Amino acid sequence: MKKFVIVIPAHNEEEIIKETVNTVLNFLRNTKINVDWKVIIAENGSTDGTIEILKGLQKNKRFSYISLE
Repeated sequence: MKKFVIVIPAHNEEEIIKETVNTVLNFLRNTKINVDWKVIIAENGSTDGTIEILKGLQKNKRFSYISLE
């Protein structure tokens, strides 16, 4: 099984981060390749609600975020 990590940069992306993550999830669900995957969101000092959304996403063990600030 192939393994890969998707890294998504984020800075003040409150309005679109869920859509971005859903796009990635849809791609992974529809791919014909059997892969083991993880998504890491690199958060860079957001001052909006981005961090709160990312904390919620961490309920799924395949998602995590790191703060670059």
